Amino acid sequence: VVDREHLWMVVPKAVAFRYIKPKQYREQMKRLINRGAVVNPLYYVPDRGIKRKMRLMKAQLGHFYKYWKYL
Repeated sequence: VVDREHLWMVVPKAVAFRYIKPKQYREQMKRLINRGAVVNPLYYVPDRGIKRKMRLMKAQLGHFYKYWKYL
């Protein structure tokens, strides 16, 4: 049972805002981000290794290219 809203995303915020459809969800996303009710499950605090950080950075940057290319 869900008792409060929370934004769960694995793409960077800029990509989400650029490609979200329908546009009506932008205000809802902004509100949740400002409230701090957003999480990216890929960033797990105990996994702080440098290799993992580098792979995550590459993957996050890759989303910009992939969305641009395929959408």
